[in-house]
Amino acid sequence: MRRAVLVFNTFIFNNISENAFYSYSITLEFREALITCIFYTFHLEIFNPNWNKSLKIFEEMGLKFFTPLDIYETLNDIIYERYKDTLYISETPSKSSRRISLFQSLPETRTCSDVGMPLKYCACQIQVPMEDRDGIYQKIALYLKSYMNKQLDKFKKCAKVTTLEVRKVQKVYGENIGHIMSVQAYYDPGGAIIEVTIIWDKSEEINPFRVSGDISRINKYGNQSHCIDDILLMKICVCNDML
Repeated sequence: MRRAVLVFNTFIFNNISENAFYSYSITLEFREALITCIFYTFHLEIFNPNWNKSLKIFEEMGLKFFTPLDIYETLNDIIYERYKDTLYISETPSKSSRRISLFQSLPETRTCSDVGMPLKYCACQIQVPMEDRDGIYQKIALYLKSYMNKQLDKFKKCAKVTTLEVRKVQKVYGENIGHIMSVQAYYDPGGAIIEVTIIWDKSEEINPFRVSGDISRINKYGNQSHCIDDILLMKICVCNDML
């Protein structure tokens, strides 16, 4: 049996990736993976007051909303030993900074938009079911069908969407960019179930809807889109020779 060797002045970083934040819906498998980071620290300066302060901030920030870019900045701080600098760890980074070290204070009000994360991958938002009032589901369906067919026009080998039914709409809270909806819809041909983020600008009467990001196919589609190689449209294309 080998003996464990403890190396002082060393950080050991262990990255664990999960597929989804919750299990209530398969749609969340399209969210960014949850990153669990475990830092083991063996440090000769453990009794140094400055180090204790850095470690305390680090532990508190680990419970907040951070991204892989923040991990990158944290690793830089470890490599260049910036965590020893009392002035540095006391700084309050800008809310709009995409990279913030976990040795500094992460903003309490930080959002996915602040860090440049597409809305469809943001799993820290609150989603509330939205009722079908004033025919809003049908209006979304008509817009989405038209939007998808315009995208599919680029590839003549793809069949046009003939029918589209909006089955569920979730109103999304947590971003300050207008009314955001997470829409789940079924369409033919192909028997496809998709999820898409739509921004609803209520001040616009003619074109109030706008798709944010790309469309996700959330049920099995096999080789239905074998006739094209566009990585985004492959998720919604049904090749004519598959009909």
